[in-house]
Amino acid sequence: MTDRNLVLLLSLLGANFAIFVLLSGPNGTALSCCEPSQPPHPECFPVPLGAGDPYFDEYNVTCMEFVRSAPAPTCSLGPRQQMNQATSFIDGSVVYGPTQSLADDLREFKGGRLRMSISPDGRELLPVSDDPNDGCNREEMNARGRYCFTSGQAAVSL
Repeated sequence: MTDRNLVLLLSLLGANFAIFVLLSGPNGTALSCCEPSQPPHPECFPVPLGAGDPYFDEYNVTCMEFVRSAPAPTCSLGPRQQMNQATSFIDGSVVYGPTQSLADDLREFKGGRLRMSISPDGRELLPVSDDPNDGCNREEMNARGRYCFTSGQAAVSL
């Protein structure tokens, strides 16, 4: 497996299970797994990104934050069980959302397709979010061509 494929695999796994409860640092702050000046948190698994990455090099990102989800309390030793606050199933809810209204909003209702947006360079992307409270729909971010997206999963724009 190449480094690029490993990064893609970890990104997809992380995104797919981001609906699970994530551990947080003091006062609810996000854990930083890639901060070289701090000892790594035991729940961190930082993913180093190689030089020449076709996407992350442009933003000078050399490490991808990857934090394990909080364990479900089982009161026994053994494999970690994950908590999921959105749905009890690993299903299509990460695509369509946990509610019918969100699923309807994401669908085109033509040929079974989902709504998409087209980037300036012609790529099909998820629909751009119009929620002003989603964290990245600020004027300065939009001016730089960075947008939040809409999907069945709230963590889609992480």
